[in-house]
Amino acid sequence: MKKNIFFSAIFLITVLAVTGIIAITITTSENSHEFIIPDQQNDSIKSLSLYFANNEADQMVLEKRKVKVGNRIEEVIVEELIKGPNSSELYPTFPKGAELYGVEVIEGIAFVNFKESLLSLHWGGASREIMTICSLVFSLTEIEYIESVQILIESERVETLAGSFDIHEPLKSEDVKTYLR
Repeated sequence: MKKNIFFSAIFLITVLAVTGIIAITITTSENSHEFIIPDQQNDSIKSLSLYFANNEADQMVLEKRKVKVGNRIEEVIVEELIKGPNSSELYPTFPKGAELYGVEVIEGIAFVNFKESLLSLHWGGASREIMTICSLVFSLTEIEYIESVQILIESERVETLAGSFDIHEPLKSEDVKTYLR
């Protein structure tokens, strides 16, 4: 009887974990990480802080946006940046047609992996390049567990997006603020 209760409890915990009803916490000697098993029907509405260019392309302007988010908020932020601003007073910071492979966060660094289309479709010019970089870095570092952003193209580090700014190392928001006038 006790054996049946034990196995029933193990089975119930497994089913709940697989369906996303409970979260699993794994603790190591250095860090504690929580892994939420996705439940596609439990997406929630979140308010995102997205940064877009002003009409002079010399300042970043915050646009708050409410979107449906699962457990990959970092990817949702980048996809929303690619879509562009809702306000007609703001300007896009990513070219139409830019595509994202994905975002992975490791030890506070968001590795943002774009397809080559980001480079081939980018408008070029120093001001447009810095608007793209600042938009991405400012928006992602609004998330408390992201300290810096590493831009990748086809899973590789690149020196620059359009020839003006060095992006081969992870960038913090305070690093890129110095690029703005």
